[in-house]
Amino acid sequence: AASTVYWLVALSFLFCILIVVPLCGTSWAVRSWTGFGVRVLWIQVGLLYMNVEVDCSGHKIIADRLCQVAAKVTGEYPVHTGVNIACSVSNRACEVMNMLFLSSFLVFGSLFLSIVFELLGAALLYNYWYSEPLPRVRRLATLMLFASPMIGLFGLLLWALVSPDIDTLPQSWTSASAVISGTTFFGYSPMFHPYYGWCFWWSVSTYMAQGGVAVSSFLFWSLKHPLEEEARENERREKEMLETEAHTFDASGAPYGFPGKPAAGLTSAVPLSYGAVAPPRPGAWG
Repeated sequence: AASTVYWLVALSFLFCILIVVPLCGTSWAVRSWTGFGVRVLWIQVGLLYMNVEVDCSGHKIIADRLCQVAAKVTGEYPVHTGVNIACSVSNRACEVMNMLFLSSFLVFGSLFLSIVFELLGAALLYNYWYSEPLPRVRRLATLMLFASPMIGLFGLLLWALVSPDIDTLPQSWTSASAVISGTTFFGYSPMFHPYYGWCFWWSVSTYMAQGGVAVSSFLFWSLKHPLEEEARENERREKEMLETEAHTFDASGAPYGFPGKPAAGLTSAVPLSYGAVAPPRPGAWG
Protein backbone atom coordinates (compact mmCIF):
# COMPACT_ATOMS: atom_id res chain seq x y z
CA ALA A 1 0.00 0.00 0.00
CA ALA A 2 2.87 2.39 0.68
CA SER A 3 4.15 1.95 -2.86
CA THR A 4 0.62 2.60 -4.14
CA VAL A 5 0.54 5.92 -2.33
CA TYR A 6 3.93 6.82 -3.74
CA TRP A 7 2.81 6.13 -7.31
CA LEU A 8 -0.47 7.95 -6.84
CA VAL A 9 1.36 11.07 -5.69
CA ALA A 10 3.79 10.79 -8.63
CA LEU A 11 0.92 10.31 -11.08
CA SER A 12 -0.85 13.36 -9.67
CA PHE A 13 2.11 15.55 -10.61
CA LEU A 14 2.26 13.89 -14.04
CA PHE A 15 -1.45 14.54 -14.66
CA CYS A 16 -1.01 18.21 -13.73
CA ILE A 17 1.69 18.52 -16.40
CA LEU A 18 -0.42 16.70 -18.99
CA ILE A 19 -3.40 18.95 -18.27
CA VAL A 20 -1.36 22.07 -19.05
CA VAL A 21 0.15 20.75 -22.33
CA PRO A 22 -2.78 21.56 -24.70
CA LEU A 23 -3.26 25.09 -23.38
CA CYS A 24 -0.95 26.68 -25.95
CA GLY A 25 -2.17 24.52 -28.82
CA THR A 26 -4.25 25.97 -31.67
CA SER A 27 -6.22 22.81 -32.37
CA TRP A 28 -9.17 22.83 -30.00
CA ALA A 29 -11.68 23.31 -32.82
CA VAL A 30 -10.85 22.81 -36.52
CA ARG A 31 -12.80 23.49 -39.70
CA SER A 32 -11.94 23.72 -43.40
CA TRP A 33 -13.96 24.66 -46.48
CA THR A 34 -13.57 24.74 -50.24
CA GLY A 35 -15.60 26.57 -52.85
CA PHE A 36 -15.85 28.93 -55.80
CA GLY A 37 -12.99 31.44 -55.79
CA VAL A 38 -11.34 29.85 -52.73
CA ARG A 39 -9.51 26.55 -52.94
CA VAL A 40 -9.15 26.00 -49.18
CA LEU A 41 -10.09 27.95 -46.07
CA TRP A 42 -8.61 26.44 -42.89
CA ILE A 43 -9.45 27.67 -39.38
CA GLN A 44 -7.95 26.32 -36.17
CA VAL A 45 -9.05 27.84 -32.87
CA GLY A 46 -7.28 27.33 -29.54
CA LEU A 47 -7.67 28.85 -26.10
CA LEU A 48 -4.78 31.28 -26.53
CA TYR A 49 -4.03 31.27 -30.26
CA MET A 50 -5.87 30.76 -33.53
CA ASN A 51 -4.71 30.10 -37.07
CA VAL A 52 -6.46 31.02 -40.33
CA GLU A 53 -5.15 29.95 -43.73
CA VAL A 54 -6.77 30.89 -47.04
CA ASP A 55 -5.73 29.64 -50.47
CA CYS A 56 -7.30 32.02 -52.98
CA SER A 57 -5.93 30.34 -56.10
CA GLY A 58 -9.37 29.75 -57.57
CA HIS A 59 -11.08 31.94 -60.19
CA LYS A 60 -8.57 34.72 -60.91
CA ILE A 61 -10.80 37.83 -60.83
CA ILE A 62 -13.00 36.73 -57.93
CA ALA A 63 -10.07 35.28 -55.99
CA ASP A 64 -8.15 38.56 -56.15
CA ARG A 65 -11.09 40.46 -54.74
CA LEU A 66 -11.93 37.90 -52.11
CA CYS A 67 -8.36 37.79 -50.88
CA GLN A 68 -8.57 41.48 -50.04
CA VAL A 69 -10.88 40.46 -47.21
CA ALA A 70 -9.06 37.17 -46.53
CA ALA A 71 -5.77 39.01 -46.05
CA LYS A 72 -7.20 40.69 -42.95
CA VAL A 73 -7.87 37.41 -41.16
CA THR A 74 -5.06 35.19 -42.46
CA GLY A 75 -2.24 34.16 -40.13
CA GLU A 76 -1.60 32.87 -36.59
CA TYR A 77 -2.26 35.28 -33.73
CA PRO A 78 -3.61 35.42 -30.15
CA VAL A 79 -7.36 34.96 -29.82
CA HIS A 80 -7.81 38.43 -28.31
CA THR A 81 -6.07 39.84 -31.40
CA GLY A 82 -8.47 37.78 -33.50
CA VAL A 83 -11.33 39.56 -31.75
CA ASN A 84 -9.98 42.94 -32.84
CA ILE A 85 -9.43 41.71 -36.39
CA ALA A 86 -12.92 40.22 -36.60
CA CYS A 87 -14.47 43.43 -35.29
CA SER A 88 -12.75 45.31 -38.12
CA VAL A 89 -14.38 42.95 -40.66
CA SER A 90 -18.03 42.85 -39.56
CA ASN A 91 -20.25 43.06 -36.49
CA ARG A 92 -21.30 39.43 -36.83
CA ALA A 93 -17.68 38.27 -36.94
CA CYS A 94 -17.01 40.43 -33.88
CA GLU A 95 -19.80 38.73 -31.93
CA VAL A 96 -18.62 35.23 -32.84
CA MET A 97 -14.99 35.91 -31.92
CA ASN A 98 -15.97 37.60 -28.65
CA MET A 99 -17.95 34.52 -27.68
CA LEU A 100 -15.04 32.25 -28.60
CA PHE A 101 -12.71 34.34 -26.50
CA LEU A 102 -14.98 34.49 -23.44
CA SER A 103 -15.88 30.78 -23.55
CA SER A 104 -12.19 29.86 -23.25
CA PHE A 105 -12.25 31.10 -19.64
CA LEU A 106 -14.50 28.14 -18.79
CA VAL A 107 -11.64 25.80 -19.67
CA PHE A 108 -9.06 27.96 -17.88
CA GLY A 109 -11.16 28.07 -14.70
CA SER A 110 -11.94 24.35 -14.63
CA LEU A 111 -8.32 23.50 -15.46
CA PHE A 112 -7.03 25.65 -12.59
CA LEU A 113 -9.47 24.09 -10.11
CA SER A 114 -8.66 20.60 -11.40
CA ILE A 115 -4.94 21.11 -10.79
CA VAL A 116 -5.55 22.60 -7.33
CA PHE A 117 -7.77 19.68 -6.29
CA GLU A 118 -5.31 17.14 -7.70
CA LEU A 119 -2.35 18.63 -5.81
CA LEU A 120 -4.34 19.01 -2.59
CA GLY A 121 -5.52 15.40 -2.87
CA ALA A 122 -1.96 14.19 -3.39
CA ALA A 123 -0.70 16.26 -0.45
CA LEU A 124 -3.46 14.99 1.85
CA LEU A 125 -2.87 11.40 0.78
CA TYR A 126 0.84 11.76 1.50
CA ASN A 127 0.07 13.39 4.87
CA TYR A 128 -2.39 10.60 5.69
CA TRP A 129 0.09 7.84 5.00
CA TYR A 130 3.26 9.32 6.46
CA SER A 131 2.07 11.72 9.14
CA GLU A 132 -1.58 11.67 10.20
CA PRO A 133 -3.41 8.39 9.42
CA LEU A 134 -6.88 9.62 10.35
CA PRO A 135 -10.07 8.58 8.52
CA ARG A 136 -11.18 12.15 7.82
CA VAL A 137 -7.84 12.91 6.11
CA ARG A 138 -8.19 9.79 3.94
CA ARG A 139 -11.77 10.68 3.01
CA LEU A 140 -10.84 14.26 2.14
CA ALA A 141 -7.91 13.08 -0.01
CA THR A 142 -10.21 10.65 -1.82
CA LEU A 143 -12.78 13.40 -2.42
CA MET A 144 -10.13 15.74 -3.86
CA LEU A 145 -8.68 13.10 -6.21
CA PHE A 146 -12.12 12.14 -7.49
CA ALA A 147 -13.31 15.75 -7.87
CA SER A 148 -10.31 16.86 -9.92
CA PRO A 149 -11.12 15.01 -13.20
CA MET A 150 -14.85 15.63 -12.74
CA ILE A 151 -14.27 19.39 -12.60
CA GLY A 152 -12.06 19.24 -15.68
CA LEU A 153 -14.56 17.22 -17.72
CA PHE A 154 -17.40 19.49 -16.64
CA GLY A 155 -15.43 22.54 -17.83
CA LEU A 156 -14.81 20.89 -21.23
CA LEU A 157 -18.50 20.04 -21.53
CA LEU A 158 -19.51 23.63 -20.77
CA TRP A 159 -16.99 24.94 -23.29
CA ALA A 160 -18.33 22.59 -25.98
CA LEU A 161 -21.89 23.75 -25.27
CA VAL A 162 -21.23 27.49 -24.95
CA SER A 163 -18.50 28.02 -27.54
CA PRO A 164 -19.96 29.05 -30.92
CA ASP A 165 -19.45 26.75 -33.89
CA ILE A 166 -16.63 28.15 -36.03
CA ASP A 167 -18.76 27.28 -39.06
CA THR A 168 -20.34 30.66 -38.41
CA LEU A 169 -17.07 32.54 -38.95
CA PRO A 170 -17.03 32.33 -42.78
CA GLN A 171 -20.70 33.28 -42.77
CA SER A 172 -19.89 36.33 -40.64
CA TRP A 173 -17.26 37.38 -43.18
CA THR A 174 -19.74 37.17 -46.06
CA SER A 175 -21.13 40.66 -45.64
CA ALA A 176 -17.66 42.24 -45.76
CA SER A 177 -16.68 40.29 -48.85
CA ALA A 178 -19.94 41.19 -50.60
CA VAL A 179 -19.16 44.89 -50.19
CA ILE A 180 -15.71 44.50 -51.76
CA SER A 181 -16.28 41.89 -54.46
CA GLY A 182 -19.98 42.28 -55.22
CA THR A 183 -20.50 38.61 -54.36
CA THR A 184 -20.56 36.49 -51.27
CA PHE A 185 -17.27 35.45 -49.69
CA PHE A 186 -17.91 31.75 -50.24
CA GLY A 187 -20.09 29.57 -52.31
CA TYR A 188 -18.43 26.94 -50.13
CA SER A 189 -18.86 23.47 -48.74
CA PRO A 190 -17.15 22.12 -45.61
CA MET A 191 -14.45 19.47 -45.91
CA PHE A 192 -15.13 16.43 -43.73
CA HIS A 193 -12.94 15.87 -40.67
CA PRO A 194 -13.50 15.80 -36.88
CA TYR A 195 -14.58 19.16 -35.46
CA TYR A 196 -12.58 18.94 -32.22
CA GLY A 197 -8.81 18.92 -32.56
CA TRP A 198 -6.06 17.08 -30.71
CA CYS A 199 -5.97 19.61 -27.84
CA PHE A 200 -9.57 18.87 -26.90
CA TRP A 201 -9.15 15.10 -27.11
CA TRP A 202 -5.84 15.28 -25.24
CA SER A 203 -7.64 17.00 -22.36
CA VAL A 204 -10.52 14.52 -22.39
CA SER A 205 -8.11 11.55 -22.42
CA THR A 206 -6.06 13.02 -19.55
CA TYR A 207 -9.11 13.57 -17.37
CA MET A 208 -10.44 10.10 -18.17
CA ALA A 209 -7.10 8.50 -17.27
CA GLN A 210 -6.96 10.61 -14.12
CA GLY A 211 -10.43 9.46 -13.08
CA GLY A 212 -9.62 5.85 -13.97
CA VAL A 213 -6.53 5.87 -11.75
CA ALA A 214 -8.51 7.33 -8.85
CA VAL A 215 -11.33 4.79 -9.20
CA SER A 216 -9.08 1.75 -9.61
CA SER A 217 -6.85 2.85 -6.72
CA PHE A 218 -9.64 3.12 -4.20
CA LEU A 219 -11.75 0.22 -5.44
CA PHE A 220 -9.13 -2.44 -6.03
CA TRP A 221 -6.21 -1.41 -3.82
CA SER A 222 -6.26 -1.08 -0.05
CA LEU A 223 -5.18 2.41 0.97
CA LYS A 224 -6.26 2.16 4.58
CA HIS A 225 -3.29 2.76 6.83
CA PRO A 226 -2.58 -0.13 9.24
CA LEU A 227 -2.32 2.38 12.13
CA GLU A 228 -5.56 4.17 11.29
CA GLU A 229 -7.56 2.60 14.14
CA GLU A 230 -4.80 3.39 16.61
CA ALA A 231 -4.56 6.98 15.40
CA ARG A 232 -8.33 7.39 15.65
CA GLU A 233 -8.32 6.01 19.20
CA ASN A 234 -5.49 8.37 20.19
CA GLU A 235 -7.41 11.30 18.73
CA ARG A 236 -10.52 10.24 20.67
CA ARG A 237 -8.53 10.08 23.93
CA GLU A 238 -6.98 13.48 23.33
CA LYS A 239 -10.42 14.94 22.66
CA GLU A 240 -11.77 13.42 25.86
CA MET A 241 -8.83 14.81 27.83
CA LEU A 242 -9.42 18.29 26.43
CA GLU A 243 -13.12 18.07 27.26
CA THR A 244 -12.29 16.92 30.79
CA GLU A 245 -9.84 19.79 31.29
CA ALA A 246 -12.36 22.27 29.94
CA HIS A 247 -15.03 20.90 32.27
CA THR A 248 -12.66 21.10 35.25
CA PHE A 249 -11.73 24.67 34.35
CA ASP A 250 -15.39 25.71 34.16
CA ALA A 251 -16.16 24.05 37.49
CA SER A 252 -13.23 25.49 39.46
CA GLY A 253 -13.08 28.95 37.90
CA ALA A 254 -10.05 30.85 36.64
CA PRO A 255 -6.65 29.40 37.51
CA TYR A 256 -4.69 30.89 40.38
CA GLY A 257 -3.17 34.28 39.59
CA PHE A 258 -5.77 35.39 36.98
CA PRO A 259 -8.89 37.50 37.32
CA GLY A 260 -12.22 35.83 37.59
CA LYS A 261 -13.83 33.45 39.99
CA PRO A 262 -11.30 32.37 42.65
CA ALA A 263 -10.01 28.83 42.37
CA ALA A 264 -10.88 26.40 45.13
CA GLY A 265 -9.04 27.26 48.34
CA LEU A 266 -8.01 30.81 47.28
CA THR A 267 -9.07 33.97 49.06
CA SER A 268 -8.91 36.23 46.00
CA ALA A 269 -8.88 35.98 42.23
CA VAL A 270 -7.10 39.33 41.76
CA PRO A 271 -3.74 38.71 40.04
CA LEU A 272 -0.69 39.31 42.23
CA SER A 273 1.96 41.82 41.29
CA TYR A 274 5.37 40.47 40.37
CA GLY A 275 7.31 39.85 43.62
CA ALA A 276 4.29 40.16 45.93
CA VAL A 277 3.77 37.56 48.63
CA ALA A 278 0.76 35.37 48.09
CA PRO A 279 -1.76 35.33 50.95
CA PRO A 280 -1.77 32.17 53.03
CA ARG A 281 -4.19 29.50 52.00
CA PRO A 282 -6.64 28.16 54.59
CA GLY A 283 -5.19 25.16 56.35
CA ALA A 284 -1.71 25.74 55.00
CA TRP A 285 1.14 24.47 57.22
CA GLY A 286 2.49 27.00 59.73
